[in-house]
Amino acid sequence: MLALSKANLEGILGLLVIVAGFAICAALWYLMVWRPSRAERRERLARESGRSQDPRADGPTRG
Repeated sequence: MLALSKANLEGILGLLVIVAGFAICAALWYLMVWRPSRAERRERLARESGRSQDPRADGPTRG
């Protein structure tokens, strides 16, 4: 087994904290920036093509 000194353990823990912080920031960016912009893009494309993504927004359909 590897003999890890206290300095090595502190270094590894520091790297883990940095990686965890980056992962949290990436998750928040995804939830707050990327997903809403994708939804807005999808809605805009649907509006420009003349049909809505929501089938209820087009009114009743004949069946």
